[in-house]
Amino acid sequence: MSSQPVLVLCDFQNDIMGFVPPEKKEAVIKGASKLLNFAREKKIPVVHVGVRFRPGHPEVSKRNKMFSLVSSRGPILVEGTPGSDHVAELKPIEGEFSVTKRRVGAHYNTDLTTILSALGATHLILGGVSTSGVILSTVRWAADADYEITVVREAVADGNDVAHQALLDHIFPHQANVVGVDDFIKTMS
Repeated sequence: MSSQPVLVLCDFQNDIMGFVPPEKKEAVIKGASKLLNFAREKKIPVVHVGVRFRPGHPEVSKRNKMFSLVSSRGPILVEGTPGSDHVAELKPIEGEFSVTKRRVGAHYNTDLTTILSALGATHLILGGVSTSGVILSTVRWAADADYEITVVREAVADGNDVAHQALLDHIFPHQANVVGVDDFIKTMS
């Protein structure tokens, strides 16, 4: 049985990238761009995932510690605003999929599972911000759903360097292949 890869890029949005230090932002966008360009060249399907809320954040419960903090900061990640858009370097193009989520994980209450099923996906290639947020949640879900998983080092970033390294070096390898972008491209070519 052959592997059907799908590239899933998560939360590369203007508001979110505004919280990433400039040197990390530049590096992760460069790594994710290289990965995205390779996927497009090889005709690997691409899914762009982004977190967005309606004006006033009505989807956010006061019990949700992370998102209630986001909603208290004003119109962050509001649908239709420039801040909720994907960064210019990683914008979806015609033929690629966009998934809107209201929580951390890429699959929770979204149509990601339906899209992946329709594509016949068996192998998820992940990039996104943050490693300890959307990537951790998506790796755990994808492992439970029996996908082959690849996390590309240069295509993920996190505000917490210790958590980032621990996940890439010690946690993810139990459920995913963690590789550099150049090694991944060489393997898939």
